[in-house]
Amino acid sequence: MSIFAGFDTNGKVNCQIWVIFVFLLAYLAFIFASALIVLRIMAIWEKNHLATALAIAAWLVSTAFYIRSIVMTQAAWDEQNSFCAVMNTTRRRDNILATLATDIVLLLLMLFGLLRWRNAGMVHGIWRLLYAQGMLWILVVTLAEVPSAVFILLNLNDAFNVMFQVPELIIMTVGATRIYRGLADYSSINDLQANL
Repeated sequence: MSIFAGFDTNGKVNCQIWVIFVFLLAYLAFIFASALIVLRIMAIWEKNHLATALAIAAWLVSTAFYIRSIVMTQAAWDEQNSFCAVMNTTRRRDNILATLATDIVLLLLMLFGLLRWRNAGMVHGIWRLLYAQGMLWILVVTLAEVPSAVFILLNLNDAFNVMFQVPELIIMTVGATRIYRGLADYSSINDLQANL
């Protein structure tokens, strides 16, 4: 909701500080959502050193681009329309494309990790759940990140360049936490059944 504060104010605000905090909080959500996926990859690959190193490296690259984006973010008060305008949004193109690329790497690591287990999607139990959630995550990433990447590459204007970033943030964060909660719920059900 803080994104709307810069668009609905009665008086002039410090737009630079406002936009830095908006993007900082949003990017923290992305970073922690990706960390959940990295932890899942480590578990699927049973702490394989190469897969773990690749997942952590992808996560660190993504985090570095988020920090770069926050440092490069600019906003100014638009006197005519009385709102904060995010400027030079094309400078965040690298960030959006790096996020898409690193999430694709994480997706492939998760998918190949699951496919290592013969018929992972066909068996019952935890591997079936992990396989279904992996496929769901592919859909979530595609729906969330591709529109942002397409619009930043089209570069129609600053508003269109950032338009899909809020839905992307919401979809990615809810998707990653829902996958994590689904695994926790599965564990709780198994513990309950074991105690009966």
